[in-house]
Amino acid sequence: MPPEIHARLSASSSKRWINCQKSVALCEKLPDEDSDYATEGTIAHALAEKLLRIYQSTGSTKFKKGDICKVSQPDEATGEMKDIRTDQEMRDAIQEYVDAVSGDFEALKLKDPAARLLIEQKVNFDHWVPNGFGTSDAVIIASGVCHVFDLKYGKGVVVDGRNNSQLRLYALGVYEELNWEADITSFETHIVQPRLHWRSGESLTKEELLTWGESIKPLAKMADEGQGEFKPGEWCRSGFCPARDLCKHRAEWVLSKMLEAVRSSESDELDPNLMGARALGEFAKASEPFSAMASDVRNHLLTDLVNGVAHPGWKAVAGRTSRDWDDPLALKKALQEAKYLVRDITEEPSLLSPSKMGKAIKKEDFKTICQPHVIVDQGKPQLAPEDDPREPYKPVSAAEDFKDLLKKEAQ
Repeated sequence: MPPEIHARLSASSSKRWINCQKSVALCEKLPDEDSDYATEGTIAHALAEKLLRIYQSTGSTKFKKGDICKVSQPDEATGEMKDIRTDQEMRDAIQEYVDAVSGDFEALKLKDPAARLLIEQKVNFDHWVPNGFGTSDAVIIASGVCHVFDLKYGKGVVVDGRNNSQLRLYALGVYEELNWEADITSFETHIVQPRLHWRSGESLTKEELLTWGESIKPLAKMADEGQGEFKPGEWCRSGFCPARDLCKHRAEWVLSKMLEAVRSSESDELDPNLMGARALGEFAKASEPFSAMASDVRNHLLTDLVNGVAHPGWKAVAGRTSRDWDDPLALKKALQEAKYLVRDITEEPSLLSPSKMGKAIKKEDFKTICQPHVIVDQGKPQLAPEDDPREPYKPVSAAEDFKDLLKKEAQ
């Protein structure tokens, strides 16, 4: 699957720009940054597309190991395609998604043998959104009903398929592209979030969908022209707003929510200087968006510090370092070939840890046989005040990590 070119007013960010139109122009001033979660999601979607296309051509969802173990993706530096291995969690999750789509398709074919499955369907909804386009993960058209599927690989937040603007825009795009030949009368939307075993959606008549499309038209126009307003809300996070860490409007909003919770509720009967039970509940509710923004700000600071961007008063410190083997089976075989007995290099059923192995075998063998198989996990860096006694964070290689140990053994 080639890299996707994103629309300025994308369907995936629509909940944000429908509510906070000025965020579009603001976010364009910030650099594009892909998170690890986004990269993981891209790989998951590539695997989903691959498996659905195999199902479409073979009619089977019993895939070979080679089909599910890797996907081809373009290298960011060279643009050349390279194979990326998938882990078991991703394979299981995407199998659940494929089963959901294929299961619905098989059921719909029983009622309408002419039912069609469209994978990675390109759609244009620019009649409602300026230059609006996107790609729906899967679309099924059967008996005049259009089913729109969207895979959500994340597991941090449950995504509600009801009144979901992303799916509605995809549905409008399908209507614009295919209604002339499919005579679509209604729509079914489906969010499939396999790692949470969650599925959600809604049913819409053609008239309901088109009415909704007309209602967002002026909002999309304002967002495209840099008009409208800043309106913070839960979409700052759920809409993955690039400005959410730095936005003053969001900061003022979360602070005002907490202050309002304190001032508007009754005091405790014991003393007017204490918050009553209702006030506590309102304060706790208001603290959720505050905690979310505080977390976003701290993560932003930490990312900058790890990447060499200074912030006065703060530094990144190392987490807890751990070491492990990259390929235990290969290392075990190499040690056995070097005449080490299994009982001397294992704590059944696993190999000795790197630190124990360094004491169990000859130092020269450890250096030549084991060290190339050591991987160092420094642990996640942590944000700390500048006066924290811990040393600043610095990535550590396996060679550096074992340097002192080897030096000590050499003495």
